[in-house]
Amino acid sequence: MKTTTSTTTAPSNQLHIFGQPRTLADFPPPVQAVLTQSGITHPDNITTKQAAAYLTQVGVPTAKSTLEVMRTQSRGPRYRKITSRVYYSKEWLDEYAQGVEVRIYDPSHN
Repeated sequence: MKTTTSTTTAPSNQLHIFGQPRTLADFPPPVQAVLTQSGITHPDNITTKQAAAYLTQVGVPTAKSTLEVMRTQSRGPRYRKITSRVYYSKEWLDEYAQGVEVRIYDPSHN
């Protein structure tokens, strides 16, 4: 008779929303500085307030309320919602920021 054994690992107590957990140490120093200035300690679990601060730091001035309104209109950066909480990832915010073109209206250049 052939017997098989299986091993299971105990589930981790950490919440991994976007795959493998990352820390600030996983990024180069200039990126670490921007994340820290935005109040971000977990680059894969960024709150709406932190996302607005981060986008502003990288050159896309954004308010928390703007992100909230954009979510209701199915616009803005990708996000993940778990129960009533909304989370962004650094990659999703960077992807959104690269696609935003900021134009300054200058009436002298009609």
